Amino acid sequence: MKQVKFKTLALLMVATLLSINTSVFAQKGNMQMHNNRNCNIPNLTEEQETKIEKLRTAHMQEMLSQKTQLEEKKAHKKSLMVAKEIDLKAINKTIDEMSAIRVNMQKMKAKHHKAVRSLLTDEQKVFFDNHYLNKRGNNRAYGRRRGGMKNGMGNGMGNGMGDGYGRRHRDCPQMNK
Repeated sequence: MKQVKFKTLALLMVATLLSINTSVFAQKGNMQMHNNRNCNIPNLTEEQETKIEKLRTAHMQEMLSQKTQLEEKKAHKKSLMVAKEIDLKAINKTIDEMSAIRVNMQKMKAKHHKAVRSLLTDEQKVFFDNHYLNKRGNNRAYGRRRGGMKNGMGNGMGNGMGDGYGRRHRDCPQMNK
């Protein structure tokens, strides 16, 4: 009887240690991603890093304003959609306004990308462009960011065949915000 209790206790301790170990490694990887602000661009000077960080901060402030406006339009559209009498003209106008905000955000992203790229040497541009193309070229997961384990292929999150993280899974904040 004591042997069974001892084996059960030992097995329980091993399982606990494995789960703690897995959790620690997952958090460490996440921290590395957030500290990787410059996308492993080689040989960045202090001046380049400072300028990129300033550009990134300014860009994030501009994008926050746009994102807030977009969320307000989404909320307005929802209230129009559930109104007692649906006003299709007002809904269409709100959709057009949302589209204009999205277009503006894309233009702001392109402008920011160009500004960051202008600070880099030719060698650094290769790494920057390669990172951009590899991370932004896979649009399969966009729009599938609602949580939970879902059916579908990929890493187990999301509804479809993409990586399942949608627009929220970002490695390079200065390019993707």
